[in-house]
Amino acid sequence: MVTLVGLIAAATVPPVAAALERSRTLAAARFLQSRMMLARAQAVSRGAVVAIRLTGAPGHTTLSTVLDGNRNGVLQVDIAVGIDLPTGTPAALADLFRGITFSPVAAGGTVLSFSPVGTSSSGTITVEGRDGARFAVRLLGATGRARVLRYDWADGSWSEVL
Repeated sequence: MVTLVGLIAAATVPPVAAALERSRTLAAARFLQSRMMLARAQAVSRGAVVAIRLTGAPGHTTLSTVLDGNRNGVLQVDIAVGIDLPTGTPAALADLFRGITFSPVAAGGTVLSFSPVGTSSSGTITVEGRDGARFAVRLLGATGRARVLRYDWADGSWSEVL
């Protein structure tokens, strides 16, 4: 009887572990999507450009929200000299989602901006788990809408996660 229980447990652990890793990766993508939508709402309510900035390395990424300080958009040079200022507490994504990588994260940081009228810059951030689960958060400029997509390794296609 104990042997049978051991065999059943051994057979179910790998699928459960894989499902858990996919779930963690999707949670990271949903977190990024929600922070984008929060920045969009802040831009509209403040009447100023608000941006999401990703800095660090793909496995050690920090996400911060930056407010335009001089009405010319959020620019790396303005962030460096303190004109465009971070708001709120930066989120160390590596601490929140261990083993999850976010890319691309450029050397100076990747910036996705939201305008006061609800539009945004366009871009895609890929979120990948340790098991190869891959999601993307795609930001559509004209609408400012962020969608989460899942990569299917079997047929090499992306599909929207509902």
